[in-house]
Amino acid sequence: PMPPPSPHSIPGTKRSSQPVRGDVSRQGTSDDTSDSADSRPSPGGFRGIRQIVFGTISVALFGLIVWLGGVEAWNTLVSGDPRLYALAFILTGIAPMLSAWRLRTLTHAATGSYRGPWRRFFHVNITAVALGLVLPRNAAVVGGKAVYLRTMGVPLIRGTSAVLMENVIDAVFLGVISLSCVLFLANVVGLAGFGVGVGASTLGFLVAAYWARGRDWRALLDTFLRRIPFIRSKMSLAIGEFVPGPIRAPAMLGATVVMHTALAFQAYAIARAIGLEAPWFVFVTCYPLTQLGLALAVAPGALGTLDATWLGLLLVQGVSNSDAIAFTVALRACMVVSVSYTHLRAHE
Repeated sequence: PMPPPSPHSIPGTKRSSQPVRGDVSRQGTSDDTSDSADSRPSPGGFRGIRQIVFGTISVALFGLIVWLGGVEAWNTLVSGDPRLYALAFILTGIAPMLSAWRLRTLTHAATGSYRGPWRRFFHVNITAVALGLVLPRNAAVVGGKAVYLRTMGVPLIRGTSAVLMENVIDAVFLGVISLSCVLFLANVVGLAGFGVGVGASTLGFLVAAYWARGRDWRALLDTFLRRIPFIRSKMSLAIGEFVPGPIRAPAMLGATVVMHTALAFQAYAIARAIGLEAPWFVFVTCYPLTQLGLALAVAPGALGTLDATWLGLLLVQGVSNSDAIAFTVALRACMVVSVSYTHLRAHE
């Protein structure tokens, strides 16, 4: 029997657009296109290269600061007042204690039931801070805390939500306070104006917390945030599932204010220990801006980024080059020693 005719040989039949076997020109074009697409670098590769470059620059910047300080900066550190160093150590320890209470409150709100002992949450915080000395800050503070909470029986997604919410509280508070700091550094307002601005910002947070009593503010916040495309794609839980209730909000605001005030005066205590004569408000006004600068840090322990931010702001405030460099070196050394010692004692 004769084979059936090909569809292409029948009049009026539409010719197929698919390449015929042996059509070298079409196959070569297809292969070239796929090869070129596969050879394109992925966005993740660019991100990794960028982090390596910025991290290297940050470490080199810290090395430059240490080199500029020379032996004199280390001699100033060693000959400092031990009583003021002890005061700075005590002020440094207040921060992880209050942060542990905040994280415990947020974790309880996220899970609805889990309320472990405060000491375990203190271990979480001090371990994350210690990891931040050798790892990038975001990986240590966010990822490290969430993984540690997972070992305590807290689901990873809910632990991550609690940790992120804690960071949001710090970022919003420091961001609002930084406006008064910038105005003070730019000589737009004086010291009294700076105090009024900080007091008004804190009072505004407190009024908002009390206003939230009995209101479904968490659902409103959830609805607002989900309208933003970038945030909507990152949100896996409703705001109401991990934001603390309004009754806890005033206490959490108070803990946040005390925690950052202690860290600001810790810097002042270190400055006084090495003999700097700069007034206290120089370090109090610089502190919020240095903490916001940590968002740009990619090197372990914010190496270079934190140091350069402190150095630049102190120079703007009129501190001499030698004193600013000596303070930067002393602050980094005290931070490493105090965190390492507290971490070792907490796990004994």
